[in-house]
Amino acid sequence: MESANVDTYDDIFQSLLDIASSMEQQRKFAREFPGEHDILIGQDAPRRRLQLLLWHSKSELYTHAVELFAERQPLYRGTHIGTTLSTRIIAAIERRKSPIETAIRKYNEYRHEYLALLSPDEDQPNIPEMTYRTFVNLSLDDAFWQDVYLYHSQAPWAVNSDVRSGIHAMLITKRVEEEIGMIQHEFESALSWAVNHHVAIKAKISILENFLSEAELSEDDEEVEANDTAGGILTSISLGDCGNSVKAELSLYILKNHLTKHEALLNTWSADALSLWEQLYGNGPQTHEWFRLISTLASTEAVHTMGTEHPEQEVINDNEGVDIDEEGEEVDPGELLNHLHVN
Repeated sequence: MESANVDTYDDIFQSLLDIASSMEQQRKFAREFPGEHDILIGQDAPRRRLQLLLWHSKSELYTHAVELFAERQPLYRGTHIGTTLSTRIIAAIERRKSPIETAIRKYNEYRHEYLALLSPDEDQPNIPEMTYRTFVNLSLDDAFWQDVYLYHSQAPWAVNSDVRSGIHAMLITKRVEEEIGMIQHEFESALSWAVNHHVAIKAKISILENFLSEAELSEDDEEVEANDTAGGILTSISLGDCGNSVKAELSLYILKNHLTKHEALLNTWSADALSLWEQLYGNGPQTHEWFRLISTLASTEAVHTMGTEHPEQEVINDNEGVDIDEEGEEVDPGELLNHLHVN
């Protein structure tokens, strides 16, 4: 009987120890949420009340800020609005000053009462005092409008506006790096297109020039076509009863004209491409084939200018871009370039 009583007392004592240990664990857990755990169990009603009042006063201030921003927009848009309208706007802004100052005084009172409730060892939230002069210069996305003092977490990312601004700056930097990468990709794609297009035109011109050279030495045009790579180009062109030599001459003329225009386009790109390359890649080596092509074009143009006292000027007339085949039908250069697989 006595043994049974001892066992019962031991069980009760162990239960009390378990309860005390559990309470200590709960207190330790609650300390991880300073100021907020009391709210959850309803033991800090004054703090919660002042938080709500402070939030309400800041919401009222934000409403005034939005209305004031809209009121002042005509003055800052850079358009002329006249003296009369400017005077009316300034008068409307002055009429808003009194209710704004009332809302500021209410906010400062709630702020003072709320900070007075905090214990000395508790982290002080970043709730600055407000003045009318400070208020009218606040932007709508200022950190002041963030209600971080209401957050459960008290970590720096949640309550420190400087840390939050730093996080935003890092995210913006990351986005800028992504945008720069996209610009680099598009930029290199444009340069590669320009180089490859130039190479393709030059290759087709070379093929047709070789074909015409062989055609001059042969009386049988079809025999030359069968033994020359130009056959694959000329068979895709339909010009009525025109022979391959006529097709080749017409195609060669259009290709050379297109090459001249393309090289002129590349020359207009040259300065901007060099400037953009330096901004994206710095003063490192210019490894892209584009720069070799531009250097070649510049050297060729310089030699041509030195060798010709009065270089021929390009003559543009109303019939440019339209040629006539042997049957008198118009030949569209753009359509012909499509057949040549150049565009």
